[in-house]
Amino acid sequence: MTITTITANTCIALSKLTASKDNVRRTQSEAGLTELCASIQAHGLLQNLTVRAAAKGKYEVVAGGRRLAALRKLAGRKGSGVTKSSPFPVHVLDGENDTEVSLAENTVRVNMHVADQVEAFRKLIDEDAMSPEQLADRFGISVMTVRRRIKLAKVSPRVMDEFRAGTATLKQMEALAVADDHAEQEDAYFTLPE
Repeated sequence: MTITTITANTCIALSKLTASKDNVRRTQSEAGLTELCASIQAHGLLQNLTVRAAAKGKYEVVAGGRRLAALRKLAGRKGSGVTKSSPFPVHVLDGENDTEVSLAENTVRVNMHVADQVEAFRKLIDEDAMSPEQLADRFGISVMTVRRRIKLAKVSPRVMDEFRAGTATLKQMEALAVADDHAEQEDAYFTLPE
């Protein structure tokens, strides 16, 4: 097995970055762009772009096409803090297969479980005194979604374990969250028929 190495991180101006034809993500490449823009604006670019040197001093983005699209969208917004000359961290490929690298990045990742998101939102609200509105802005999601997730934090830990294990559904969790009493929630989940 050959382990490929990627050259050290460097920063490249947004104006020198172009989309690569070898990026394998073609379907739903615009999905979640609003949320990604909000996250980049609030937290910065958390994952470097993976690029290959191209002609005329440009770099093709082999992995990170959605991030590139979000950065371009932000560069077009007044007051976003992102401009065409803003530098962003990249990994520069040297010899690796572009399609394989792009496929690897898009294949091996997994979205976090809603239960983990619920705990994280609760922690940000309880410990950092963030409001649902602030969370919605920082993650590009609706305030209603944040409020629904926060409500799930009041579900019994025992039922939450069932949700994590995949035996309880999100709809069941939302229905159980209507009651604040853990005993009532557990009774409804464990004793009532499906």
